[in-house]
Amino acid sequence: MTDELIILKSIVEGGEGFFKFEDGYRNMSVYAKGSENKRYWCIADNQFFFGEMGKNYFRTSSPCNKKPANCGVFSVSNGAAQLELFSGSANSLKEGIEKHVKADLVNSEIEQTTFKNEKTTAKEADSDSAEITAKETTADRAEITAQKEKAQGIAMDNQTTSIAEETAEIQSETNTIDEIKQVLGEEKKAPDSYWECNQEYFLQALDKNEPEELLNSLIPGSKWVKINEEDAEYVLGVIFDENEEPMYLCYGFNLPWSEEPPTKLEGYCQWIPIDCAKPHESGYWVIYVNAKTGERIK
Repeated sequence: MTDELIILKSIVEGGEGFFKFEDGYRNMSVYAKGSENKRYWCIADNQFFFGEMGKNYFRTSSPCNKKPANCGVFSVSNGAAQLELFSGSANSLKEGIEKHVKADLVNSEIEQTTFKNEKTTAKEADSDSAEITAKETTADRAEITAQKEKAQGIAMDNQTTSIAEETAEIQSETNTIDEIKQVLGEEKKAPDSYWECNQEYFLQALDKNEPEELLNSLIPGSKWVKINEEDAEYVLGVIFDENEEPMYLCYGFNLPWSEEPPTKLEGYCQWIPIDCAKPHESGYWVIYVNAKTGERIK
């Protein structure tokens, strides 16, 4: 199989996370829970990409074309890097991170210097513009005052007529707006995604069936339940994004692990172990469905 779910080990207390590669490693989801109020940076085989401050879940294009031997999540504070989650060799990751942080600090100093120079130039330009504007204002003030007085006299002569015309125009616009609101209120928004078309079914299934607590704790930002039907037993799950919007609909089958997926599921599923310490002992073969399009993800 080409895609992988890599469970990360924690260095800091309370840390947890995973890397999820898709589409032949071209896309990647990263979940990282560690120290709060930090911007998380990610590394995979000495290639770097970034998350966002305060967010512990994000998606990005992947720098990898195969499963990385070493990957991890780290934060930077006062020019010092702290590896928080990792898979593979922590020492190898730390060496690559330190080199990257030093290079990034040099680039940061260059950017700050450029910004200061641009800010100074802009301030000088604003000062020159203000001086020119002040001179023009003094020269034109008398003429502008005369024009205002003339305009006020004309406006007084036409005021009675214009008030009546404006009142009629406002009433007409009000009637039109009311008609538009009435039409819009009667229209119903059509569903525009697979999730919206089937939302009621999935929400009822998640609410009425027994939770699969092992998967709920293993994959943060998800909700799983056990489905027992007359001819099938499986688990149903929904993985949400950082805005708590459905991202994947998942179907998991409790079948034995093997080098290749079951024949009926080949090309569309991934093995998720229940116990990462014993990855081949028990788990689920899981199918992922795009919540927006309804397409299976290979």
